[in-house]
Amino acid sequence: ATHRFGHMYAPATLRRYCAEAGADDLAALPDDDLRYYGSYMRRSPHATINVLWSRQLAAAERRRESAGFYARNLRRLVDKGRERLEAEAAGERVT
Repeated sequence: ATHRFGHMYAPATLRRYCAEAGADDLAALPDDDLRYYGSYMRRSPHATINVLWSRQLAAAERRRESAGFYARNLRRLVDKGRERLEAEAAGERVT
């Protein structure tokens, strides 16, 4: 499955973030890879609810540097590769 976890940005947005961060190799990834890794970085092995007041969200949005943030996370996940990520995720599942 390519879109399994949480809310994620579209491949075009992730591609733009990577290009802005100077990670041209990541920006060149196929849409399927961007969907997979973008989705994977938003995952959690447990149900999670993040409650923020609107003023907290506004403050966080002013300080966040999305392009670098997403490019760094994508780099880490791409370097691990899908096979290793899937194995790690399987180890987190309760059977």
